Amino acid sequence: MTLDPTIPPRQDIADPYQFWHTALAGTEQEVHEDQPQCGFWRRREKKDSPLWSAIATWEDPVGIVGTEIRSDGSTRMIDVPELWTYFCQNPVTYEAYQQFKESHRWPDDAPEPPAAGHNRPPELDSDDPFTRLSAELKSEHETVYVFLGTEITTQDQADQVGSWVKRLTRLGSEVKDAHKLEKDPHLSAGREVDDKWRDLKPAFKDLADHLRRHADAWMIAQKRAKEAEVNKKLAEAAKLDEEADKATVDQHEDLKQKAADKRKDAQTLAKKGTTAGRTGAKMSVREVTVGTVEDYDKAHMAFKDHPEMKNLITRLAQQAAKAGVPVDGVKIEREERTV
Repeated sequence: MTLDPTIPPRQDIADPYQFWHTALAGTEQEVHEDQPQCGFWRRREKKDSPLWSAIATWEDPVGIVGTEIRSDGSTRMIDVPELWTYFCQNPVTYEAYQQFKESHRWPDDAPEPPAAGHNRPPELDSDDPFTRLSAELKSEHETVYVFLGTEITTQDQADQVGSWVKRLTRLGSEVKDAHKLEKDPHLSAGREVDDKWRDLKPAFKDLADHLRRHADAWMIAQKRAKEAEVNKKLAEAAKLDEEADKATVDQHEDLKQKAADKRKDAQTLAKKGTTAGRTGAKMSVREVTVGTVEDYDKAHMAFKDHPEMKNLITRLAQQAAKAGVPVDGVKIEREERTV
């Protein structure tokens, strides 16, 4: 028994390879588990593996037999009836089969990065996921940007993109998994610390704020009383100035001095402000600026050109588009993208 057919099947006559020819044309056919067919195929070496092995099936006096060539170059006879339904939906051309047989690479495989082969950097074999994946990214980056400089003109090139995207997506998933694996213990410990301190952290500040608000009325009343006292002294100084203008020469200077003293007292009183508490624990009354929206429509018009407002509206529009909800001023359309 031969391990592999060596002559490509003819397509100009009816032959045992008719099912394979039809499958290559993309035509749906009825598949029977107990009726394997002759042809050339491929299947994943294991579930979700990016590696595909090549399979050839042909007629033999004992029935349909076949071989499988794995990506490492090893070849084995297979139980075709047992595996038939695992590869019958993945026909490949005879030329693609022969290329894989000789090079262990498929025509639609993503190009190997420059780091492959004898120039392979040791970082790609590192036990540290960050080191290995950083080296993978550098290697892939070089190859991708060379490819981006050429126009896609063939089906094989388009198929390469699909394989390439899958490989990069798999590497991206490895990054996420490795990041999560390394970070989770820290996050878990951090969450435990956060849970422990969550209620206690704001509690003292909340109590202090309650006390400040409790003192607001008294402190503000004291400020108003002091402002009234300042205004009273300034009014008395003004009255003394008027009296000085009408007084005799001997009295003029005395009244002017008293007016100046009143103004100085007023300034000193005003500078002291309104405080409570001893040194290091003083409270004072200060004016703070608080913005309260009274008319949302007018406020929206005022902020409509702000970058943050535009980003918010864009995000809300995208959410509405995904949900299929029509919104005035938002155009919802379908775009074709390679995913």
